[in-house]
Amino acid sequence: MLEEVRREVIIAHPTDEDYIEASSFRLDQRRLGRNVSLVDTLGYVIANKLGIPFLTGDSAFKDLNNVEYVK
Repeated sequence: MLEEVRREVIIAHPTDEDYIEASSFRLDQRRLGRNVSLVDTLGYVIANKLGIPFLTGDSAFKDLNNVEYVK
């Protein structure tokens, strides 16, 4: 079972550039009145980088591109 999971799961290792982009995105969102965490913005940046939807229950991301919002 573990071997099958390891074949299918992608482990993303954030780069310095990912952290910089996430920090910048976070500041932009705060200017718009959205209080988002660095961890959430990092997840969003990496999801975009990998070309996969960002799955979240945080309403601050609800109307953004490439987001699958679930409540």
